Amino acid sequence: MNNKIIKRGRPSKFDDYQKKVIELRLEGKFIPAIATDLGMSKSPIYDWLDKGRQPDAEEKFFLFHEEYKRADRIAVQKDLDDFDMEIAKMSEHTPEYNKYMDQKSRVKERRNRLHGGGEKVNVGIKLRFTGWS
Repeated sequence: MNNKIIKRGRPSKFDDYQKKVIELRLEGKFIPAIATDLGMSKSPIYDWLDKGRQPDAEEKFFLFHEEYKRADRIAVQKDLDDFDMEIAKMSEHTPEYNKYMDQKSRVKERRNRLHGGGEKVNVGIKLRFTGWS
């Protein structure tokens, strides 16, 4: 009798899409928009990130998770820099000023919640892991 394990279902798109997911996050897109751009469901992307969070994560998922977190931090910093540029152009007495300050505050809260705080990230840094296997 043959005891081979037969995998069923679709093959993972991970190897094909991992770099593109990171690139799109660096452009400021979130997972639902990234999935739409790639023509796939968002759940595999969340699954890949979740696999990378596990203590016994396979190296490719761990590296993907780490790089996604880094890309997310860079994207958030770009958003904050954009808000600063727009706010600098406005008078404090306009309704747009308050709207931008509120949005900037929400982005900062997200950064602090996800990344634990405040130091500024150099947004010109390239991806660390370019040779995933």
